[in-house]
Amino acid sequence: MIPLLILALAGLQAQQPPLAAERRGKPFWKALAAECVVPAGESAADLVREAVSLLGSPDSEWRDDVGYGVVASCVYRKKLLRPDERRALTLELSANLLRSLYVLLSLPQPAPTGGQTAARDKLLTTLQQIRR
Repeated sequence: MIPLLILALAGLQAQQPPLAAERRGKPFWKALAAECVVPAGESAADLVREAVSLLGSPDSEWRDDVGYGVVASCVYRKKLLRPDERRALTLELSANLLRSLYVLLSLPQPAPTGGQTAARDKLLTTLQQIRR
Protein backbone atom coordinates (compact mmCIF):
# COMPACT_ATOMS: atom_id res chain seq x y z
CA MET A 1 0.00 0.00 0.00
CA ILE A 2 2.78 2.45 0.84
CA PRO A 3 4.37 2.21 -2.65
CA LEU A 4 1.09 3.38 -4.17
CA LEU A 5 0.89 6.21 -1.66
CA ILE A 6 4.42 7.29 -2.42
CA LEU A 7 3.88 7.26 -6.16
CA ALA A 8 0.71 9.29 -5.76
CA LEU A 9 2.69 12.07 -4.13
CA ALA A 10 4.85 12.84 -7.14
CA GLY A 11 3.30 16.23 -7.83
CA LEU A 12 2.09 17.13 -4.36
CA GLN A 13 5.01 19.10 -3.00
CA ALA A 14 6.25 20.67 -6.23
CA GLN A 15 5.36 24.20 -5.07
CA GLN A 16 8.55 24.55 -2.99
CA PRO A 17 11.89 22.99 -3.89
CA PRO A 18 13.07 20.57 -1.19
CA LEU A 19 16.31 22.47 -0.62
CA ALA A 20 17.19 20.94 2.75
CA ALA A 21 17.45 17.45 1.29
CA GLU A 22 19.17 18.67 -1.87
CA ARG A 23 21.94 20.36 0.14
CA ARG A 24 23.34 16.95 1.03
CA GLY A 25 23.91 16.27 -2.66
CA LYS A 26 22.90 13.44 -4.94
CA PRO A 27 25.94 11.24 -4.18
CA PHE A 28 24.94 11.10 -0.48
CA TRP A 29 21.33 10.23 -1.27
CA LYS A 30 22.14 7.73 -4.02
CA ALA A 31 24.49 5.86 -1.68
CA LEU A 32 21.76 5.84 0.97
CA ALA A 33 19.20 4.59 -1.57
CA ALA A 34 21.57 1.83 -2.67
CA GLU A 35 22.49 0.39 0.74
CA CYS A 36 20.77 2.47 3.45
CA VAL A 37 23.87 2.70 5.59
CA VAL A 38 22.86 5.43 8.04
CA PRO A 39 25.76 7.75 8.92
CA ALA A 40 26.76 8.18 12.56
CA GLY A 41 24.71 10.85 14.28
CA GLU A 42 21.77 10.43 11.88
CA SER A 43 18.57 8.42 12.23
CA ALA A 44 16.96 6.35 9.51
CA ALA A 45 13.55 7.86 10.31
CA ASP A 46 14.82 11.43 9.92
CA LEU A 47 16.58 10.60 6.66
CA VAL A 48 13.48 8.87 5.29
CA ARG A 49 11.35 11.89 6.22
CA GLU A 50 13.85 14.14 4.48
CA ALA A 51 13.85 11.89 1.40
CA VAL A 52 10.04 11.91 1.30
CA SER A 53 10.22 15.67 0.72
CA LEU A 54 11.92 14.85 -2.58
CA LEU A 55 8.89 12.91 -3.87
CA GLY A 56 7.42 16.19 -5.09
CA SER A 57 10.48 17.17 -7.08
CA PRO A 58 10.02 17.77 -10.81
CA ASP A 59 13.52 16.27 -11.27
CA SER A 60 12.98 12.55 -11.84
CA GLU A 61 16.39 11.69 -10.40
CA TRP A 62 15.60 13.40 -7.08
CA ARG A 63 12.04 12.10 -7.02
CA ASP A 64 12.50 8.51 -8.22
CA ASP A 65 16.10 7.51 -7.60
CA VAL A 66 16.47 9.34 -4.31
CA GLY A 67 13.00 9.95 -2.82
CA TYR A 68 11.48 6.60 -3.64
CA GLY A 69 14.84 4.79 -3.54
CA VAL A 70 15.61 5.78 0.07
CA VAL A 71 12.15 4.79 1.27
CA ALA A 72 12.35 1.45 -0.56
CA SER A 73 15.84 0.73 0.73
CA CYS A 74 15.52 1.85 4.35
CA VAL A 75 11.90 0.95 5.04
CA TYR A 76 11.31 -2.17 2.91
CA ARG A 77 14.66 -3.84 2.33
CA LYS A 78 16.54 -2.99 5.53
CA LYS A 79 13.46 -2.49 7.76
CA LEU A 80 15.23 0.23 9.76
CA LEU A 81 12.12 2.05 10.96
CA ARG A 82 10.41 1.07 14.18
CA PRO A 83 6.68 0.26 14.00
CA ASP A 84 5.73 3.70 15.39
CA GLU A 85 7.98 5.41 12.81
CA ARG A 86 6.41 3.36 10.00
CA ARG A 87 2.92 4.29 11.24
CA ALA A 88 3.86 7.99 11.31
CA LEU A 89 5.25 7.74 7.77
CA THR A 90 2.11 5.94 6.58
CA LEU A 91 -0.11 8.61 8.15
CA GLU A 92 1.92 11.41 6.56
CA LEU A 93 1.82 9.80 3.12
CA SER A 94 -1.87 8.94 3.45
CA ALA A 95 -2.73 12.53 4.37
CA ASN A 96 -0.74 13.79 1.39
CA LEU A 97 -2.53 11.33 -0.88
CA LEU A 98 -5.95 12.41 0.38
CA ARG A 99 -5.07 16.09 -0.13
CA SER A 100 -3.88 15.33 -3.66
CA LEU A 101 -7.03 13.38 -4.48
CA TYR A 102 -9.20 16.15 -3.10
CA VAL A 103 -7.41 18.75 -5.22
CA LEU A 104 -7.55 16.59 -8.34
CA LEU A 105 -11.23 15.80 -7.91
CA SER A 106 -12.02 19.47 -7.30
CA LEU A 107 -10.58 20.49 -10.68
CA PRO A 108 -12.91 20.88 -13.65
CA GLN A 109 -13.15 17.61 -15.53
CA PRO A 110 -14.17 16.79 -19.11
CA ALA A 111 -17.82 15.84 -19.49
CA PRO A 112 -18.08 12.48 -17.71
CA THR A 113 -20.77 9.85 -18.16
CA GLY A 114 -23.54 9.57 -15.59
CA GLY A 115 -21.86 6.70 -13.75
CA GLN A 116 -18.52 8.50 -13.63
CA THR A 117 -20.18 11.63 -12.26
CA ALA A 118 -21.89 9.68 -9.48
CA ALA A 119 -18.68 7.86 -8.53
CA ARG A 120 -16.65 11.10 -8.58
CA ASP A 121 -19.25 12.91 -6.46
CA LYS A 122 -19.34 10.08 -3.93
CA LEU A 123 -15.55 10.02 -3.63
CA LEU A 124 -15.36 13.81 -3.34
CA THR A 125 -18.02 13.79 -0.60
CA THR A 126 -16.10 11.09 1.29
CA LEU A 127 -12.85 13.04 1.02
CA GLN A 128 -14.58 16.21 2.24
CA GLN A 129 -15.87 14.32 5.28
CA ILE A 130 -12.41 12.90 6.03
CA ARG A 131 -10.89 16.37 5.66
CA ARG A 132 -13.13 17.77 8.42
